[in-house]
Amino acid sequence: MFFIPYAFVHTYWRSEPPVLSRDIDLMSDPRVIAGMAFGTGTDADVAASTSLGSLDGLLFSDCGSRGIYPWVLPVGVRNRDRKLPGQQYCPHCLAADERPYLRKRWRLAVASVCLEHQRMLLDRCNGCASPLMPFRSRALHVCWACNTDLREAATEPAHPHAVRFNQMAQDALRSGWGSLGPSTFHYSPVMFSVLRQLGRTIISGPRSQALRTVLSGLSNVSDRPFVFVGGRGEVEFLSADERHRMHAMITALVDDWPHTYLACMSAAGMWHSWALRDMPNVPHALRTVVDAGLRPRTYSPPVEEVVEAARYIARRGNGVSGRQLRRLIGDSIHHREAVARVLAPPLVPALEPAEAVPLSQD
Repeated sequence: MFFIPYAFVHTYWRSEPPVLSRDIDLMSDPRVIAGMAFGTGTDADVAASTSLGSLDGLLFSDCGSRGIYPWVLPVGVRNRDRKLPGQQYCPHCLAADERPYLRKRWRLAVASVCLEHQRMLLDRCNGCASPLMPFRSRALHVCWACNTDLREAATEPAHPHAVRFNQMAQDALRSGWGSLGPSTFHYSPVMFSVLRQLGRTIISGPRSQALRTVLSGLSNVSDRPFVFVGGRGEVEFLSADERHRMHAMITALVDDWPHTYLACMSAAGMWHSWALRDMPNVPHALRTVVDAGLRPRTYSPPVEEVVEAARYIARRGNGVSGRQLRRLIGDSIHHREAVARVLAPPLVPALEPAEAVPLSQD
């Protein structure tokens, strides 16, 4: 007997939990995993590894409790509909599969290239531009809305810079560690948080257009503004082709890390605060680079210079105060000491002891 996916899910789980009204790839409910493993004759650990929750500690860290998954593409669940193009695919892979299946990495925002075929991934039906909803399709490789065969979709060659980004991301996900220049990240989520912040700096925010213009000359991609889907200006809300462009720019930015990064940020007039905006837990590897290269340099005059400035003000007969010193030489931690030295009354010289006069014996 043939079951459409929704009827099967409702019959098997009695809608507890309501699987198809959630992002099923993010579900780690042991009842669901155990039921799927038993019904398909799959090892329970293998079944659990197909969930995006298995990337906790590789791509992101402790995010499930807050419902936020950096670098995971949202599908825009509305009841049983999917409003956003969060499911990517490679037509060439689907055509080569004996039984077509969707790869786990195709749900990730760090993926925009099929590394096997060196082609850009797609995230919509090539016939009607609908987001993929496999559970509504008569076959996984067929569009649910217009019955177009997704295996016949045309794709574009991948940009070399984007290929390098995708390869770096895949290597880090497999090994659990990665590196940017001399910085080694023994915990890959830290590296991915740095890459995400670089992407956010490129796609939106102050001076992002100036930074894109600089990077366009290094990566040979367009510096036009990024277009978001779903109303949020984050890397996860970019279409596949827009993320592909962002990946190419990130690669150009991290080449010869951190020297190219600092040169590009400085050329774009990017401030320290803009480079770290909206990032509550800044990794040490990024903070040290930004502090050393983008934080404005300040000069604090030594105490001797401040004291001489205070004496100059006092000689003009207008008194001396910390405000006057700031106006003359700027901020210094020595203002109070200098004012105290200049305004202190002169010490009275110590009296010499009187000369002893010998008394007469008469």
